[in-house]
Amino acid sequence: MTLFNKPQFWQKEQHREEVVSVEDISLEDEQDSSKNLEQVQLPFSKCWELFWQWKAAKKQPRSKFFFWYPPEQSKDERYLVFKLDMSIMIYVCLAYFTRYLDAQNISSAYISGMKEDLNITGEQYVWLTQLFSAGYCTSGAVTTLILTKVRFSRMIPILEFLWGLMCLLVYRAENFRTVAGLRFVQGVCEGAAWPAIHYALGSWYTPKELGKRTGIYTASGIAGVVLSGLIQSGLQKSMDGKNGLAGWRWLFIIDSIITFPIAILGFFVFPDTPENARPRFYLSKEDIQFCKERVKINGADRKNNLDLSTFKRVFLSYQWYIFVIAWILWCYSGIMSGYMGIVLKALGYNIYDRNNIPTGISGVGIVSGILTGFIVDLTGKRIYVITLCLVFWITGLSIIKAYDVPRGVFIMGYMFCGVSSAVSPIIVGWCNELCREDNQKRAATIGSLNLFGGLLSIPFSVKLFNADFAPKFTKGSLACLITSVLLLFHLFIILFFDRYQQRKREYISESYNDEKSDVISTKPA
Repeated sequence: MTLFNKPQFWQKEQHREEVVSVEDISLEDEQDSSKNLEQVQLPFSKCWELFWQWKAAKKQPRSKFFFWYPPEQSKDERYLVFKLDMSIMIYVCLAYFTRYLDAQNISSAYISGMKEDLNITGEQYVWLTQLFSAGYCTSGAVTTLILTKVRFSRMIPILEFLWGLMCLLVYRAENFRTVAGLRFVQGVCEGAAWPAIHYALGSWYTPKELGKRTGIYTASGIAGVVLSGLIQSGLQKSMDGKNGLAGWRWLFIIDSIITFPIAILGFFVFPDTPENARPRFYLSKEDIQFCKERVKINGADRKNNLDLSTFKRVFLSYQWYIFVIAWILWCYSGIMSGYMGIVLKALGYNIYDRNNIPTGISGVGIVSGILTGFIVDLTGKRIYVITLCLVFWITGLSIIKAYDVPRGVFIMGYMFCGVSSAVSPIIVGWCNELCREDNQKRAATIGSLNLFGGLLSIPFSVKLFNADFAPKFTKGSLACLITSVLLLFHLFIILFFDRYQQRKREYISESYNDEKSDVISTKPA
């Protein structure tokens, strides 16, 4: 028994032991059955038949209303989830908060004096954001795949410490080149962390727990955007010129001071994944074993082979293609809301309004992200929730495209775009769910989201979102509106594949249970 740990008499394990003793099936037989189920390969003809069936899979019993823990969970399982929340969730939310705090400060600094002090042009500003994106996107796909076999508990905190260091060094920059180099390295470090953390959340939490937690995780990052603008506004008033440093330089110092302690915390509380976790002061061997059991599909372990077959499993799967396309459309559609500060500057707003008003977008993102996460966990109806978000988002982009509307309506259009932040955790949670059987496929797909979504959006941003095009961004706003409509239609393609995956799981489960029943019935007494 470990510190803060109750005796573990897990009901699920007790039930399994009773079944084994009653049916007189050896533990070795059970392991063989699980292995066979994990490695089952349906014939192409059967997959084709299941794919074109119109009927949905059997509906799961609808859960009663619950706020945090599903009602079917035992007291001991709730206590285990509570421990995971107190360790994993607290750390990843703080890490994601600093990730956005350290990433978005360049926008606050640009409209608060950096542009004039370093003679940065509108096109150079776009390159600052896109160089960060290039490093951010390229690192995620590779490192996430590697992290399925190495320890998250060391790699993530080290990356966070490094991106905090890059952030700190920006305050010493005297030209565009220095800032660009530091931002690229910072992007590499932050890009590796984002998909790895989403992968970790999908490894520890069940589908009924994951929605609200990915929503809260995303909201914590948006809070970093809010605080970055507010910090810069406050520093401009109180610290500008102190010790010979401009207010925007103090922003990078303060942000890094916030980042370093959280990176150190990660070494003590982040527990890797159930496949390679080690006992800690709050997590026993029994806890870790039960966590593996909780996330199984049809009682089978997840495939966890990192070899040449990994590429075949990933690139011949439908999951990789439908989610990468969805993420590309999401990235394209979401660019517009990130330029509100630039728009306000072009419209003549003062430095404090430029930093404070855009935080309303983040506020909408925080509320909608958390709210939709709870609704998804409660109902399981991702398509309804995400469609409603897209309706608000498309409405906002339509207002921005129109431009010649009352100023209050124009700003409201930008606020509506805040719901885009609620869309991303739903997409990633959906990806986690449809790739749940295969660790490497799940890691590679999540890691590829930013690789393709971010990299392909770089030329999109450079051509259409040069800061000199503010405040109208005529072509850019139209492009975002078109891609958001395409995303809405693409979500129904994902829904079609989701139903196919559920039918496939149902067929495998029924076939396995029928085969097992035949074996038990023919076993001599």
